[in-house]
Amino acid sequence: MYSRRGSRLRLLPLIIPIGGLFAAGAAVTVIQSFGALIPVPGMEMGTDAWTYIFADSWIGLSILHTLAVSLISAGIAVALGTILAWGIFRLPGIWRQLAAVYKIPLILPHLTIAYITIIIFGQAGFLSALTAKMGWVSAPSDFPNLLYSGHGIGVGLAYVIKETSFVILMVTGMLRKLDESLVVSARMLGASRAGVFKDIVIPHVKPAMISSFLILSLYALGAFEIPWLIGESKPQMLSVTIYNLYFQRDLSRRPEAAALLTLLMLLSAILIYAAFVLTRRRKRNG
Repeated sequence: MYSRRGSRLRLLPLIIPIGGLFAAGAAVTVIQSFGALIPVPGMEMGTDAWTYIFADSWIGLSILHTLAVSLISAGIAVALGTILAWGIFRLPGIWRQLAAVYKIPLILPHLTIAYITIIIFGQAGFLSALTAKMGWVSAPSDFPNLLYSGHGIGVGLAYVIKETSFVILMVTGMLRKLDESLVVSARMLGASRAGVFKDIVIPHVKPAMISSFLILSLYALGAFEIPWLIGESKPQMLSVTIYNLYFQRDLSRRPEAAALLTLLMLLSAILIYAAFVLTRRRKRNG
């Protein structure tokens, strides 16, 4: 039987190079945010970049927009994925095998998901044509502008399409360990389907839900492809703002990009810490 300490020691050959590269990259980013290690003649160290990103209202709006899209899309994906996972788990054998099509979005690149979102939800897409055909709108152009509404709805929809499959996979793995006699007993004692789901299923799969929410929100926080394709120009996801500062501006704007990257790392660390505290509190309370 392996001890926890022994397991950690065996992971060192993997942790040291990966952790070292991450630490080095993070350190360089933090240093560059103060104007150092940037090949621009005459650039002095200082806090100008930090002053700029905290004083600029457009940057502040971008930060709030990124947090909202990341957390809300992850929350919707977790809720929807948990419900679908329970529905799939309750299917008979052959239907459960057919339901494995839910895994298709998992293997599709995010660029493909972005294009699928445009095809379905765009003003010239499937839903706009369908609603016009059914007479709900007079023309496809009258369909609500979901993708470029200024609220990040298009980016959020793309993330939900991609991430729900991941949640189903995670939650289904937990459901395989569920003692079905608990469900049968609850139903025999008069519990409703909704009651069984709320009082038995949700507590059982909550660790998978928390892990999924953390992984998905962290990914959406820094993801680039989908926001680049279907995100708004204002407010803008932080990843696109950082990309523009790095590659579409001159080197004198590098400290601002590094400061935003550092802020993104801090936000990610806060989310990880919050999830850790919630998980530890749950274990303590049983």
